[in-house]
Amino acid sequence: MSASPNSPEYKSWYCWYSSTEVTQSGHTLKSGQGKIDTSSMNGVNLEFKGNTFSGCNYRIYNIGYGGCSGGGTETVRIKQNLDLKWANGTIFELSGAGNTRLVSTEIVAAETDAASGITTLTLKCADGFSPDEFFRARATEIQTRVDEESGEEIETEVISRNGDYLKVTISAVTSVTYDTIPSGCSGGKTVTEDESNTAEALCEILEVSSDGTGHVTLKFDSSDLTVPEYPEEITPSQPYTKITATANRLAGSVFQPMPADYPYDDNGLYEILDYTNGVYTVKRLNDSYGEISDWHGFYSTGVNQEHVLFTLVSGQASDGGYAGPYRACPYGAESKIFELDFSMPGGLGKLNDDGEFDKLSISIQIEYRRAGSNEPYTVIEKTWTNNTNDQLAETIRIELATAGNYEFRVLRTSQEDGSTRALEEIKWVGLKSVTSTIDRYDNMTVLICRFKGNETLSELSENQLATYWTRKLPALGYSDNQPLVATRDIAPVVQYIVRNSKYRNILDVDTLMDFDELWRSQGLECNGSIDSDSTLLESLRDVLNCGFAVPVVRDNTLSVKRLYAGATPTQIFTKSNMTSSPVITYSLPKEDDVDEVVVNFTSPKTYKTETVYCHIDEYGNKHITSYPESDNQEQLEAWGVTDYDHAVALGMRRLRYLRNTRVTYEIKTELNGLNCQFNDLVGLMLDENLSNITGKITAINGQTVTTDIELPEDIWEGIVYISRKDGSYGEYTFYRNDSHTLYLDTYPDIDWDSEFGKSLEYPLFAIGELQLCWVTAVKPESGNRCSLKLINYSEDIFKDDIKEKKQ
Repeated sequence: MSASPNSPEYKSWYCWYSSTEVTQSGHTLKSGQGKIDTSSMNGVNLEFKGNTFSGCNYRIYNIGYGGCSGGGTETVRIKQNLDLKWANGTIFELSGAGNTRLVSTEIVAAETDAASGITTLTLKCADGFSPDEFFRARATEIQTRVDEESGEEIETEVISRNGDYLKVTISAVTSVTYDTIPSGCSGGKTVTEDESNTAEALCEILEVSSDGTGHVTLKFDSSDLTVPEYPEEITPSQPYTKITATANRLAGSVFQPMPADYPYDDNGLYEILDYTNGVYTVKRLNDSYGEISDWHGFYSTGVNQEHVLFTLVSGQASDGGYAGPYRACPYGAESKIFELDFSMPGGLGKLNDDGEFDKLSISIQIEYRRAGSNEPYTVIEKTWTNNTNDQLAETIRIELATAGNYEFRVLRTSQEDGSTRALEEIKWVGLKSVTSTIDRYDNMTVLICRFKGNETLSELSENQLATYWTRKLPALGYSDNQPLVATRDIAPVVQYIVRNSKYRNILDVDTLMDFDELWRSQGLECNGSIDSDSTLLESLRDVLNCGFAVPVVRDNTLSVKRLYAGATPTQIFTKSNMTSSPVITYSLPKEDDVDEVVVNFTSPKTYKTETVYCHIDEYGNKHITSYPESDNQEQLEAWGVTDYDHAVALGMRRLRYLRNTRVTYEIKTELNGLNCQFNDLVGLMLDENLSNITGKITAINGQTVTTDIELPEDIWEGIVYISRKDGSYGEYTFYRNDSHTLYLDTYPDIDWDSEFGKSLEYPLFAIGELQLCWVTAVKPESGNRCSLKLINYSEDIFKDDIKEKKQ
């Protein structure tokens, strides 16, 4: 039977595709045996619950971009789940666990009765905790004996069993709230301070009772624990005008050390049953690796573990583990012929005492399945045995019955010798597939080419091949299984990069869809190739710069931000919510200021870099040339930009940003500053403007609000900004009723809370001139403080932006 015209043998409509994820540097296959010490993983926090445990740590990043979007960074923390990278069925030994569990962190009531010598505590039990057989009170019994002299029966109460012990910490806390004396331009502020008396003891449980609602009442001997008295007097640490409130409360915690007769220590042998979303499910094993059927779960529930050691007993560990999986075909293509290349660069064998090589073996496991599926892997095992120091290599060919887009991973299953005499390094250096189908597109021609070049050709021509192509990427959406579409849009590139990284689930798809609609309405495209090593953050910065935007991370979600004209402030800062006066820095124009931005982009006609020079003329209008006019330049690499107008808009945005943002502000706030993100627009109500009015709202009745300060008589109407519970502000038109009340044009979207003025601060208000600024950096500080760096807003920055097109 002759070969099919669409086959490798016929050499028609096919080509070899090589995965760059494997060929660029190769992957050294290490043995999957070893130890993992979580205490060395950047402050891991491990917690047990039932028959599961989970852990996490945080990596700190500074996110932001200079470029045309503006300068500055945002400090963010990305949560990372503990991942031992051990397969289900792996057996490990756990050691270093602290054998104590959390009972409560909320003390409802506490009392010491001096007459009876008993201290009584009522607690709200922590989640997952309930009193059981190992939360036992002291037991007594009556013993009767006969007095030898009188013959009378004498009854004596004796202890038949000691109660379990609890570690109790209890504090009597007194809080005082006061107004400080106004100082400088920042004025006074409201401050709350605590002072406490604390007692800590290891106490035996005398009695225990539960009401079935999550509360438990405990009794102890007062010689073990006595409830402390509240502080008699608190003196404010700062000069003050008046004390507005005082309050008493109980605080503390209760932990239970493991009783001596508890059957199973948390340290021991376990087998992994499942790993899902950072949570390991395990079963307890005995010394013979058999399951302990009456194990009720980890004792140390609710207690943070920081020094636990996991030691592998049987299975595969992450210091070896799998290389891959990697796709063997490009997206949208299929194949049933695959080749994997392996190299042993130093040979294979072990040098003996006679200077000769003994035989040594290496075994690997090749696994494959359809890319992106949850199907079980098909396994192929391969073993090499040799005794040579010559370099070895082999290509393993796999032919399948059904064509598809498959992914492959490789695991070294043989244990490494570890000796310096052993030649045992093996590398996976190639993954190839035969793509035996041709993609067809309307009005387009697809060429499959093979090139053979030499130095002479490269000397004669810098570009051996030039093309202007359209990528095929998964369509924008929530699912990972979106159809492939030919697109030059920016948003699908962002989605593709994130979902092919190890942070694949952190993307804010809703926001990206909104930006996709905006970018397409402006005709903005991304037409670049990332063909060199780059971090996730660097790649996203380059792509989003095409859309005048930057990546930001908040609450473990990656989103997109941009500067734009007409934005409304998300936060307003006044003397009421700043802890000190702002530091203002003015940058005056200098002779060497940048007055020319040089933009390099790719010409779709010549396929080479083209340059435009952006200036601003004496009338404030853009002035674009193809040649330089100044020595005070800034270079802007417009990666992915192939449109002249797009390149000009990027250059003018950057130049106008440099010319119009000359005032920076450094402010300090309490924790409400953490509500801000990089590139957020905020408002400052500065005291240097004496007409500005700030204060608190002490009551809201329909559309009428009451202020805590007297309003000047010349204030009749205008705009008032009022804070909400979440720290954001609403903007309302007001009319003055009298010296302490305003009538709003609409009902304020603030639900009045009875705790306002008590546990919650009164809503803040501001009337006057609002200085708009962009947030360039947010930095948490000690003492529940936060500092922000801001730069002045200027609408002139957007004068030359590409406008949205009518749909």
